[in-house]
Amino acid sequence: ARDEQKHFDSLDQVIKGKVPSVDCNDSKGKDYSPAATYDSLGNSEDKKADCYLATDCIGTEKLVSGEYNSDVFVFGNSDIRKLLADIQIEEQNHAEMLWKYKTANGMA
Repeated sequence: ARDEQKHFDSLDQVIKGKVPSVDCNDSKGKDYSPAATYDSLGNSEDKKADCYLATDCIGTEKLVSGEYNSDVFVFGNSDIRKLLADIQIEEQNHAEMLWKYKTANGMA
């Protein structure tokens, strides 16, 4: 939620005429290594529900990332394009983190 608020705040700044600087070097997805919450062989109702939610969230992150990918080509301002590319990378990292959670818990 903190990352999404940061994205919102950054886009709000663009609307107000100021483009925040970004580095495009986010490695949260690559560095994320979740511990298992569930037995990889078990199939409890909680695990099934978590799997469903994680899968749904991955789809949402892919959709959002795709929108940023399309939007990056709409703007002539290179700073805005860098901001959108940075947000897209962060959205892809969110999906990667969810996938790693599913894998660690025998859901993938």
